Amino acid sequence: MKSKELKNYNLPDNRTFNETLDAKPMALLLIIMIVGFVLLINGKYIYGACIFFVSSACLMFLPSRRIIEFYDDFMIMYNKARKDECNIIYYDDIKAWEYKISVSADKLILTLKDDSIQTCDAYSKTKFEEYMNKYCKDKKVTEQKRRFKKKGDQ
Repeated sequence: MKSKELKNYNLPDNRTFNETLDAKPMALLLIIMIVGFVLLINGKYIYGACIFFVSSACLMFLPSRRIIEFYDDFMIMYNKARKDECNIIYYDDIKAWEYKISVSADKLILTLKDDSIQTCDAYSKTKFEEYMNKYCKDKKVTEQKRRFKKKGDQ
């Protein structure tokens, strides 16, 4: 198994990712800012100004936190308690993945071939599932696969 935990400074310098998932919702904040601007133009000054300035402040001052970078052969998960560490996970090492929604936090759960489990905080089910389906085809845990596994265990 090639997947492992690394320090960020041990990652290659010349890497370029295909896609990335970030905790900061840039598109949503831009849309809200545009709505605030349109309200300002249409004479709803108080609402427009509040919406515009709050969304632009969020765009400028909220930190951008990269969660996962997707490459051709592997992914890098940055979602660790220690900011200087990451996990490099090769797609060949992933046995199954699942997106779990709960009241407190959504999680992406990866089960590797050595039966170890890697978890990652998640913020957008559609984006996570789109990228995971693209790079880890046919490895998503579905209800049908879960039932089949339980019958096989008995």
